[in-house]
Amino acid sequence: MENGRTITNPVLKDRVTFLKTAAETAGECTLVELELAPGGSNALHYHKTFRETFTVSEGRFGIELNGRQETLLPGQTVTAPAGSYHRFFNQSDGRSVCVVELRPGQPAFEDVLRISYRLAQEGKTTATGVPKNPLYTALLFEMADTYRPGLLYRLATPILRLLALIAHQTGANRRLRSYTTTQPHNHITTLSPETDP
Repeated sequence: MENGRTITNPVLKDRVTFLKTAAETAGECTLVELELAPGGSNALHYHKTFRETFTVSEGRFGIELNGRQETLLPGQTVTAPAGSYHRFFNQSDGRSVCVVELRPGQPAFEDVLRISYRLAQEGKTTATGVPKNPLYTALLFEMADTYRPGLLYRLATPILRLLALIAHQTGANRRLRSYTTTQPHNHITTLSPETDP
């Protein structure tokens, strides 16, 4: 795999390799390989404009989809349609690897992965992977088409929109976007040196 296509998140305990980007498929899909370490997981969420299909290639891959949990084995596939509540996890003792297809392709989501993983590498996220800088959190929510269920997040939406507007006005969006700049270094995405506000 060429340099800059693999990124790691020490907080969520996963590694993502970009197999095909939206640009490479003319927007048809984004295709990534997800490697989840033992204990790795993400929070329950949903997307409004794209679906995700998970195909396991190694280990045991746990997924919760609309309130139902199951463990997938190599060769098994599950699709989380747009609007469905889902999360994934690895409760086994070994790594879990699957290919994830986002359809249609999601260039903004690809950027969100690069940005959020780098923030995690730099210790700039909470234990759940959320940026400590609230302006960055608002911008990533704006970019990702990723939402969390529940009243708390619905109530927080107007605040996040306001913070995103402030982030655009203060230039925080440009600082965050600089994190999508990749340079070769041990197959790990590296970023332009920028300081936080």
